[in-house]
Amino acid sequence: MLLDICKTHRQRYGYLIRQKRIALGMTQKRLIEKTNHAISIRSYIALENGKVLQDMENYDLLFAILHIQYNYECDLDSKLEPLLSKLFHGWNTYDKVLCEACYKKLIQMLTPYQRYSWEAAMITCCQILQRNLNNEIELSAQEYDWLLSFYLAFPNTIQSILATVLYSYQYNFPHDSQKLHHLLKQFPMLAHPDSVRNCITFALHQTNIEHNDLLAWKQLQKFKKLAWKDKNWTALFDINHWLCLISADINVPEFDTLQFTCEQLLNEHNIPMERRITYYFNLSIVYHRKKDYKTEERYLQAFLKERKHALLPFLFWYIHNQRLQNNPIDTILVKNYQIDDCSEQLQHLWKFYELLPNAEAKIAQQYLMKTCLPILSTLAVEFQIVFLHELQLLIIKTRNYKDLLLYMKYLKL
Repeated sequence: MLLDICKTHRQRYGYLIRQKRIALGMTQKRLIEKTNHAISIRSYIALENGKVLQDMENYDLLFAILHIQYNYECDLDSKLEPLLSKLFHGWNTYDKVLCEACYKKLIQMLTPYQRYSWEAAMITCCQILQRNLNNEIELSAQEYDWLLSFYLAFPNTIQSILATVLYSYQYNFPHDSQKLHHLLKQFPMLAHPDSVRNCITFALHQTNIEHNDLLAWKQLQKFKKLAWKDKNWTALFDINHWLCLISADINVPEFDTLQFTCEQLLNEHNIPMERRITYYFNLSIVYHRKKDYKTEERYLQAFLKERKHALLPFLFWYIHNQRLQNNPIDTILVKNYQIDDCSEQLQHLWKFYELLPNAEAKIAQQYLMKTCLPILSTLAVEFQIVFLHELQLLIIKTRNYKDLLLYMKYLKL
């Protein structure tokens, strides 16, 4: 049976055909051979890359070989579009309740058609995003790979949401600059933001990866007007938050005004907790750079008060702050923090601090050099700098300056 499918669907299934072929471990050449060369290799490569072929028999033939099921009962696009628009609005206004309702409704609408290939992929995508939204946890590596493989088959609204979700994964675990640049090229809405969430991601990339503060500043100002017009308070808070961070980096007078605006929005509106605590931590970094350790401590305390998981990295910054102020760390260590949700590497680093108040300086320095140093080589430079400071404090007592040279050489600082 020849399938009379529209151009949008032909493009969509071109991407699905590619993924099904890869899943079956079949090369392009082998698949062409299975068609008895009814399709040229050039036409097939174009089809996989989203080009629309005019000959419908090609799709019919490939579907049969790859056991791909097409929904010719009904076209769901028109029914899904209003729901996808609501989801996009909820995503950009940080409305988890609305997003949750939309994901549930999407899955409910698609479930009667789950025997079809595209609908099944959409259900899987919605389920992954729903879990990510509910549990506030990062994607698994398998989910990341799956979404990155299938994203082109999904509607633009879903692709836009995935752009920020996938970037966040790659940025946090731990970020690889080349992969982040590649993601920016793969997702046009990241390079040219189509929503406030993507604008924040764009600003993150430009400031932290490209060190291009002016470009980020301009994009944020553009979306600031839109967020204010829509009374999108969380988005407005996020934009002012990032403008505040950029102004601190480039030392412009706007910092005080922008920080006041952020504090005002926090007091007057119900900003989601995850946005608040991100702000608290980022402001602590700003004041650390200013060497205003007392204000840094205040923001770190506000952050730690609300943070419920993966605490260890942030406890390192807090102890570092206390050490810079010559404050004792015993009271921090006696608190019962949930630290087993972090990696073993970080837990080994934490043992250094548990050892520090009671051990001789020489023993603590040996632990740092033998146990901590190999671990630090695999972690972000921020960790390396914190423990460099600890080593410098220990060397004052041990006079073992050779370790400082070894530390710097090993980590290439």
